[in-house]
Amino acid sequence: DPADLPPEETAGEAYARAERWIGDALYGRGAGGVAVDGGAAAADVGPAVPSPEEPLRPVLCVTHSGLIRIILLELCGINVAIIPNTSVTVVDIKKGAERDGHFTAKLVELLNVDHL
Repeated sequence: DPADLPPEETAGEAYARAERWIGDALYGRGAGGVAVDGGAAAADVGPAVPSPEEPLRPVLCVTHSGLIRIILLELCGINVAIIPNTSVTVVDIKKGAERDGHFTAKLVELLNVDHL
């Protein structure tokens, strides 16, 4: 039944949702039911790397290409028309200077398909 379908998100709404999730993962607030421990989401993929301030934790985020396009444009200023299925894009996201939910992002790897 079409009435059961969720409403479509605008690009702004989709990015706001992604931005909240990133902040939740970085600052340990809990995101959409994802268990968070010490600032890392339950989807951690590997051991924490100790640092003098706090551990660095890799977090795996899997989503659809439409949201990846929006995130890349908003975080990195990169407009990607086509995102191959199962391609790997890595964005290094770090806490900002203040612990108020701000963060910085740097593109590390874009649309890698070497594993295919």
